[in-house]
Amino acid sequence: MTTPNKTPPGADPKQLERTGTVREIGSQAVWSLSSCKPGFGVDQLRDDNLETYWQSDGSQPHLVNIQFSNLNWWNQVAGFTFP
Repeated sequence: MTTPNKTPPGADPKQLERTGTVREIGSQAVWSLSSCKPGFGVDQLRDDNLETYWQSDGSQPHLVNIQFSNLNWWNQVAGFTFP
């Protein structure tokens, strides 16, 4: 059994996608959120702009639902969080 390659800390995800190291499949899914503030929803969560983000003031837990029409095997999930 082989161990999957780990993405190096600080690696540029766009560069990794260009070189074929990773593949972004989020556009193949239907995304939904348990709650969000107006103007801070799925579009902001999914865009490539680090200045925009998803924000919610709804009750916890917060859920991000990602539904694919076909079975997909994931090796790695990447995201950004800010304190």
